[in-house]
This record gives sequence, C-alpha cells and structure tokens, in this order.
Amino acid sequence: NKGSRGHPVVCRRPCIRFAKGGCELGDACGYCHHQHPRYVTPNKSQRLKLDCMETGELLAVLLPHVRRSIEVAQIEATNIIEMLEGEVGSTQAPSVDRTLHRTLRQMPLSALLGLIMPRDDAFGALLEQEIEVLHCRLG
Repeated sequence: NKGSRGHPVVCRRPCIRFAKGGCELGDACGYCHHQHPRYVTPNKSQRLKLDCMETGELLAVLLPHVRRSIEVAQIEATNIIEMLEGEVGSTQAPSVDRTLHRTLRQMPLSALLGLIMPRDDAFGALLEQEIEVLHCRLG
C-alpha cells in the first residue's frame, strides 16, 4: 500500500488497524502495513523544547541526526540534505542537553523528518514533496 512505500526508512507510521489484525482500507491506507520495531520518542519536555525552536534552529539540531540516519540506511537523499542545509544557512544550533541528542540518535529517519513536517510553513510543504519523491524511489 502507499503508506508502506520506503519501508523501513521513510515509510509512514504503522497502521493501527493492520496491527490489530486487518485493515479494511487495504491499498488505499496511508499507513504502513509492515512490522515496526518500537523506537524512542522525545518526552514532553523535549517536545516542548523542539516546538519552541524556530525552523532554522530545529533543522540545525536535527541535521546531524538526519545525515547519520541516511548514511546508516545507505540511501541516496542528497536533495533532502541540501534542502535542510539551505534552510539552516548560518543558523547555529541552540544548546540542547545530551539526553535530547541521545533520543534523536535513536529515532528512525521517518520520525526525525516527522518532527519537521507539522510546521506550518512553506519549507515543510517542500520537504514533504521531496520525501514523497524518496518514497516513490524506494518503492
């Protein structure tokens, strides 16, 4: 289904219906129909810290983790890295504690990119388009 494209690197989040035994939406479902390991997510204080950052600051914090995830997955995602770098520009990453970096280091690429997507700005929309291209390429 379309939600499973790019699994496990950049697929959508797991389908709850499928995990409970069956998804009646089938191929039309926008969520992944494959098994997913549980992964660490930012806790409430970490989410608040990330939410309070300007987009450039958030990207400066996430960029090293996104790069690492792409390298580990051994995928070609130059356009996404260049987009992130262009948006970061000369913005310095704000000081964040090691615990947040440890959490981000354990998150999959799709979850890291998902921290950027909810932002209501033009960059989020462009990034979403580029992620969709990556979904299609990874099949």
